[in-house]
Amino acid sequence: MLFFGPGDFSQGIGAPGQWDHPLLVETRKRVADVANKYGKYAATVGSTDNLQDLLDMGYHFVSAGADVVGIKNYCHQIIGAFGKDNAGGKSYLEQ
Repeated sequence: MLFFGPGDFSQGIGAPGQWDHPLLVETRKRVADVANKYGKYAATVGSTDNLQDLLDMGYHFVSAGADVVGIKNYCHQIIGAFGKDNAGGKSYLEQ
């Protein structure tokens, strides 16, 4: 398996988080091409938004979930619940 990490790569080229950066897009495609050429599985990180594009590009393994994203969303949900009005008219954070 040949794994392409777009987050690490974007940091390395000085364009952190720029998923549409031309060099990142070009390299992601090249990694899939090379892996497939030599009979290896191409792997990367993606999302439900770009899953089909990655499969069409030649990736066989796409990590589409991350524990840090799940934890972040869960924490935002808890913080949001504490900020809601309760029966007394104040948020739980104001009590």
